Amino acid sequence: REMDLDDDEPPPLEDMSEVLSAARGNRPSDGGPGEKKSSAYNQSVYEAVLRDGELPSRTNRAKLDIVVGTRVKLSGLAKAPQYNGCKGKVISSEPDAVRFGVSLDSGKELKVKRENLVPEPDDAFDGLRGLKGGFLAGGGAGRSADAGDRSEPKLKQEPTAVRPTGAKEGPLDALKSLGINQGDMPEWMKPSKDLLAKVQKDQQLASAVDNERILRAVDEVSKDPSAWNKYKNDPEVSAYFFKMMKLFGEQYEEHERTAPPGDSGAGGRP
Repeated sequence: REMDLDDDEPPPLEDMSEVLSAARGNRPSDGGPGEKKSSAYNQSVYEAVLRDGELPSRTNRAKLDIVVGTRVKLSGLAKAPQYNGCKGKVISSEPDAVRFGVSLDSGKELKVKRENLVPEPDDAFDGLRGLKGGFLAGGGAGRSADAGDRSEPKLKQEPTAVRPTGAKEGPLDALKSLGINQGDMPEWMKPSKDLLAKVQKDQQLASAVDNERILRAVDEVSKDPSAWNKYKNDPEVSAYFFKMMKLFGEQYEEHERTAPPGDSGAGGRP
């Protein structure tokens, strides 16, 4: 049974309604009817983050998205201070995302308000750290047959930015418009129904086409990867980038688990 830690009412939460709105299709821009806004799921965006190698500051991490499965630390509990500093994993979320069920490492389950949860710095971005030397960095996850093999990883070749071409029409159409043929893309990176369904199921990712700040950031970084420095400490924008990268990482790992021996996917690793 979860214990409800109903502390004093929190200050107004950050308005994330735009980010959590349902994904929509093509959107006419101010430039005129029918002109399509770019959702710009552009590989160069993620490569820019990988090259930068920096995570948001600890202050900004506390504002990042918390979902089921996120490792968290409890903080700021006035009525139950004995739980401050305890760590655990989010196991449930209320529809308004104000309260979350948390299973502590001790085994106790609590219901805690959002402002009393801080994503664990070492765990919240495991997906990103895995990608640093993984599928976008040119090395892949590379599971060894010997589980005890912990040799030093080889230096990875810095990825070459891939520029999009043509109009983009939906949450994954930048993948379709990458400047390479679909046949040359690795199987796990192709805009399949499975990948599209995962994006559309995640409101934060699917709603990017309606979020002006994210659209502007993606557009700038896709044109000039160094523009990432302008956004890397922005909680909303960086949370979107990291979550999308983590999704691609999961797709790659799933492909590694299910692909026949010797099959690295069409086109191999990028």
